[in-house]
Amino acid sequence: MYFDSGTKSFTTGYNGVNETIHSVWTYPNPVSDILHIQGSEPAEVRVYNTMGQLMKTTRNTNEINLIRLPAGTYTLHVTTEDGKTYSDKLVKE
Repeated sequence: MYFDSGTKSFTTGYNGVNETIHSVWTYPNPVSDILHIQGSEPAEVRVYNTMGQLMKTTRNTNEINLIRLPAGTYTLHVTTEDGKTYSDKLVKE
């Protein structure tokens, strides 16, 4: 299995054939206001603080406005329309 941290895509290889099974990436990170989500269409985006508290939720959008969140480290969870889940660390300036 190959993991490309720049695009957050997971690729498996079997008998010389590569297949991408999930691809979502976000930018910018660190973020000061609007976080953009590219790749699979997000059905739900959730942002948690370091204590596990849900700080923000959006649905069916490729952008999430984080301007009202205090600076710090967060965990981003993206659930795509096809039910796959992506998680990553997010830094808010």
